Amino acid sequence: MDDKQQHLHDMDEIEFIIERDDDEQPQVGNSDHPAKPKKRRKWIAFLLKALGIVALMILTLVIYNYWKDNHVKKLTFSPTPVENMALLQQPVAATDSKVIFTTDSLLGVSLNLYELSGLEATIEFDEPKLKDKSVMLYCRSADFRKDDGSFIGSFVVNGEEYTVDCSNDSVPHGYMAILGSRCVIGVGNTDEMKKFIIENGGSYFQQYFLVSNGVVLQENLNALGGTTRRCALGWKKKTKTMPDRMFFVVSRDEISAWDFSDALREYGFTNAIYITGGSDYCYYRDEEGTRQDIGDVANYPYKKWTGVPWLVFRKMKEVKD
Repeated sequence: MDDKQQHLHDMDEIEFIIERDDDEQPQVGNSDHPAKPKKRRKWIAFLLKALGIVALMILTLVIYNYWKDNHVKKLTFSPTPVENMALLQQPVAATDSKVIFTTDSLLGVSLNLYELSGLEATIEFDEPKLKDKSVMLYCRSADFRKDDGSFIGSFVVNGEEYTVDCSNDSVPHGYMAILGSRCVIGVGNTDEMKKFIIENGGSYFQQYFLVSNGVVLQENLNALGGTTRRCALGWKKKTKTMPDRMFFVVSRDEISAWDFSDALREYGFTNAIYITGGSDYCYYRDEEGTRQDIGDVANYPYKKWTGVPWLVFRKMKEVKD
């Protein structure tokens, strides 16, 4: 046998051995040999995923609180009830009694504005006569429950308190306070203002506030849902060139409480309180003394409920005809 044949013979005798890793792995579904390493890896992966979700929630909460602190307005009061008490005790400057009518449109909301100048306010239970020329403007005031006629919120007329349950006096409300020939509106914890008014024989009622110190709070408006014609009393704080001014404001269209309040804020009212009965009839007198209807005069006199408290603005005694 030559060398070439011997080489081929040796190659035929080479033995190939192939090892398979599969034989060393535990069989799936074999209860005698569970895949413990795989289960451990799955548990660790689940734990890491849960920790990631918790970390994301914490990060989201931190970001939200930061945004809220820097973008969500907080309730502040200006003037405070104490400042308004001082204002009520200041002497009244002699001025012409008149209602100045203007219109404006802000943020898509059309408003009728009635500036109340040189007028004194009273709360009355008889609706004013159409021919009473001492009446320059009147509107609704405190709201009341339709089932039993009880007033909503604290209500005082000429020093007499009509409200039995005043448990909510410790929470912020909008209010109007009247003393002599002066009146103010504001927002705050108003039990001290009510006490002051009772002691001095004035009048006072609470309402929802729409604007407080130039800020609108959505959560305060939740009870005033839907769209309807809206009314308000707005207060413009005095500036270097203008004194404090009060306005009666009516929306010309049916709108939400938020849109109405935001338009009042945009107009520059420091404070504004809601006046119920946006679709009810009332009137004002122009500078010539002519009665101008607000709403449909066919709805006069008011017949829905009895005992309605009306907010009536008349000429001051010093300048009555």
